[in-house]
Amino acid sequence: MSILARKLTELIARDFGISPEEVTPEYIHHWREKNIYPDPNFDFNGKYGGYHYAGLEVLTPDEINAIIKVSEDFLAQFAAA
Repeated sequence: MSILARKLTELIARDFGISPEEVTPEYIHHWREKNIYPDPNFDFNGKYGGYHYAGLEVLTPDEINAIIKVSEDFLAQFAAA
């Protein structure tokens, strides 16, 4: 083990309050899973997807079709070139 790797292992062990022998890639992975990565919680009892945003705007079929038309017209100008 290089001097740098040994020093980093010692610093990680000191910060986590564990022995340097316990600092393994598996330990770091489990620690990151527990403390860094988000823990998504979805509520499927209500609206689609479990999202309950205040003031959620629901588009009508006509509004959706108008947006599609504007998007198609915008993209068509690049295809014509």
